[in-house]
This record gives sequence, C-alpha cells and structure tokens, in this order.
Amino acid sequence: YREALKQVVQISDRIQALAETLLAIARGQIPNIGAAETLVDLGSLVDDLAIEMQPLMDDKRLNFQVQATPLFAQVNSDGVRRIIAILLDNAMKYTPAGGTVLVTVTEVEDRFEISVTDSGAGIPEAELSRIFDRFYRLDAARDRKTGGFGLGLAIARQLAQGHGGDITAISAPGTGSTF
Repeated sequence: YREALKQVVQISDRIQALAETLLAIARGQIPNIGAAETLVDLGSLVDDLAIEMQPLMDDKRLNFQVQATPLFAQVNSDGVRRIIAILLDNAMKYTPAGGTVLVTVTEVEDRFEISVTDSGAGIPEAELSRIFDRFYRLDAARDRKTGGFGLGLAIARQLAQGHGGDITAISAPGTGSTF
C-alpha cells in the first residue's frame, strides 16, 4: 500500500506540472526545459513509466513491450516523461484490443532516440504534416470516441524542441504508427 500511495502522489505531482505546462502553452509561452536538466538514465525513465502505464495497457488488452537499455542524457526528466506519456496515451487510444504498443530507447550517433510504435489505425499520409498542429484532430468522430483537444502531439513536439530534438511520425492507414 505504501508503494501504491507513493506512486499516486508522484502521478498527481506530474499531473499538476502538466496542467501548469498546458497553461503556459495556452498563453503562448514555451516552458523553460533547460532549467532543470540533470543526467538521467532514459532506459530507467521509460521502465518506470511503463510500470505506471501497464495497468492501463492491460485494461485495454494491449501487448505492451519495452526495449530499453541504460542510456544517459542531460535532459529535463519531467519533460521527457511527458513526451513519452503523451505518445503512449495516443498509442493506447488508437490501438484496438489485442494490438501491440512498443517503446524503444536507442542511441543513434550522438543523440538518443525514443520510439513509440503501435499497431493501431494509422494516419493517412496527407494528414501527417498537420498532426503536430495545436487543436488539430483527424476527424470529429475520433473526438467523440477518444476525447482530447488535439493538444498532446503539439505539446510533445514543443517539449522535444525545447530539448534540441524533434518528433516525427511514420504511419499509414491500417498499419499503425511510429513516433
């Protein structure tokens, strides 16, 4: 029970920080990512987030996999955690029961790469250039089914760019997506 309560407190702290970030973004302000950068093991960060997300993946009957090895980077851990959580949340929303969600952490040349791949509905190629726009939704039907305001990917990209990185998407209808 103590461990579960500790997790609840940590999650509520992150939700409060996310609400503050959303307000800053709504005001047109970019959160100061670099202010709290520390040396972080990205593999452990992803593993910890996976432990939190596993019950949600189980509820949706998704095959959730993590391939993360220790990889240290100077980052804002809350910002990186938010990026991954947004991507995992989207993967859960758009992947049907029985599907797969995979998170990988790898080093590519002089940078790190975190990928979230799902076996969900996929995104038409014509829409890929717009999915990172604030308030953009693919269609109104998805709004009713999945909720949300079309801010998640815009926030994730803004946070990634604040770290000197970016987010890209590879997808096609019926084949899933990789971010």
